[in-house]
Amino acid sequence: MRWGVVLAAGAGRRMGMPKALLPVEGGPLVCAHLRALAPCCDALIVVTGASAGAVAAAVSGWSVTLRENVEWARTGPRESLLCGLDGLSPTDTAFLTPVDAEPAPPAVLDALARAGAPAVPVHRGARGHPVFVEVGPVRAALAEGPLDRALRAAHTVDTDWAGATTNLNTPAEWASWRAARR
Repeated sequence: MRWGVVLAAGAGRRMGMPKALLPVEGGPLVCAHLRALAPCCDALIVVTGASAGAVAAAVSGWSVTLRENVEWARTGPRESLLCGLDGLSPTDTAFLTPVDAEPAPPAVLDALARAGAPAVPVHRGARGHPVFVEVGPVRAALAEGPLDRALRAAHTVDTDWAGATTNLNTPAEWASWRAARR
């Protein structure tokens, strides 16, 4: 089974609001990620935390499994990833993306899947998101350290998509990204 996992547990302190709820394409950013992932995934998971209720309401029209990282304030992305992967079969594959990254286009998702798990997009020499993994090996690696360590030997997929390395962490980054899309 192939999953799409969106990490949306943070409070968005630097942004001033939960990044999952930022408005884009007529809805919240978390739904833009779900739209991107849905065509190439069998099922979708959103990991919530700080704004669990608001994110759940935002995705209520989607067939999505919600997983809450109740320890979001004391943990980080690693624990949210483990929360999102909990209960999945070790042989399942998953696209993993933070909500504060640009939603991936179909061609990039297809290229990652064709490369085989684990795979990471690379734009101008920089590794980015989303990543494509096999659940068992990445879960085992996460038990010992951060995702970056688990992906050191990943297949790299060169892409001309600058969004692979886009971070949407601050109002200035958000405004710049929105302006570039117009």
